[in-house]
Amino acid sequence: MKLKLLSMTVVAMTLSTQATAVSKFDAGVADKVDTQKQVQQLSKADFGMYKIEKGLALVPSSIAAADSVIASKGENAVVALEVPNDLVKPGSLVRNIFTGNLAPLSGNISILLKKGVSANDVAAATGLNLESSFSGTDLAVVSVAENQDVLKAQELLKASGLIKEARIEVLEARHTAR
Repeated sequence: MKLKLLSMTVVAMTLSTQATAVSKFDAGVADKVDTQKQVQQLSKADFGMYKIEKGLALVPSSIAAADSVIASKGENAVVALEVPNDLVKPGSLVRNIFTGNLAPLSGNISILLKKGVSANDVAAATGLNLESSFSGTDLAVVSVAENQDVLKAQELLKASGLIKEARIEVLEARHTAR
């Protein structure tokens, strides 16, 4: 009985000493670490989590003027436009407001159809091209023409009343190796 009481007392004292040492160590580390509050300003997104960059364009590096190149993306170059382009078409650049990455638009819009509506009905009603329809589901992909505004096409789809949701496809690499 005395041995049990003695061992419990020793364990309690050891744990208490260790907890005190750890809390003093943490307090010392906290004093040495410079803490700053950093809040990044986020701009308002135009759609989803993307902001349209109307003053930038993605062109092949071979035809880009060296003085207007801002960045390179593979075999393409991001260049500054002299006059901003108000038409948001396939190939227009958008910026992810969270990561700051630039990516082009594909021109495709993924849609979730309402029950009893076919993808062909939506394509006929809106004048968009049907790229693919997934049988057994209410999902389809439509695309805009080369000089058609993607944002206006998305609004047209939503206003048609034939779909539940429409999402513009962005060609962004979301996962990168580190």
